[in-house]
Amino acid sequence: MMKYSFLFVLALCIMMLIFSCKTKDIALNKCTQIVSENMEGKEIVLKKGDVLCVKLLAQLGTGFAWHIDKTSPLIKVTEPPLQIPEGKGGPGSADFQIFQLIAKESGKTDIRFEYKRVWEKNPPLKRFAVAVSIE
Repeated sequence: MMKYSFLFVLALCIMMLIFSCKTKDIALNKCTQIVSENMEGKEIVLKKGDVLCVKLLAQLGTGFAWHIDKTSPLIKVTEPPLQIPEGKGGPGSADFQIFQLIAKESGKTDIRFEYKRVWEKNPPLKRFAVAVSIE
């Protein structure tokens, strides 16, 4: 019985490792454009149906995380942000949060993010914004 439990746990760990690697690749393959913090304040031009991925570095172990502060009906947030370790990962290492946004309607808007602890009433530690023009 113990032998089968060990084999089951081992197989489960291997599947999780394979799936987590594929999730990163699949997530980024959906992106028409990838935006990161070095593009603060820039205008991004999209077409209807394009997927904009916003990749922001976070120290999630501290409780700080990026949150969408402002979006628009022109943009649809597809799912909670993906978390991908920076580098090899490990205890205390930083992660990238990847937000996937779909351009739904033509127009101009901006998307704003705040880096904060949601349970604190303090102002955000950082902010990030991009202007989006959808053709």
